[in-house]
Amino acid sequence: MGCQKLTTLHHAAAKVANAPLHMLRAGVAQAGGFASNHSDIASLYAPVLFGLTNACASAFGSLGVLLVGTILDATGRWSLVLLMVACVNGLSAVVYLAFATSEQLFE
Repeated sequence: MGCQKLTTLHHAAAKVANAPLHMLRAGVAQAGGFASNHSDIASLYAPVLFGLTNACASAFGSLGVLLVGTILDATGRWSLVLLMVACVNGLSAVVYLAFATSEQLFE
């Protein structure tokens, strides 16, 4: 009985330990699609478009840090922070799937 529990615990720990690796893989795949999309939709203005979208992402990233600090100060619970991150990622995926295109929109 003790060995079976230990084996089950080992498998559970291995799954948890591999979770960051899987999240990193998903992030790299997302970044590759994001970076190449600028060239697809605006070949001539891709650097400008990339700079604008990167600036917006940085601004919202800074706002996110402030929001996380506010949530943690008010509640002390990381679960609310992680729920917020999950909701933002889910909403972003829905918007991207609804409006994204690889057709050229600008010269």
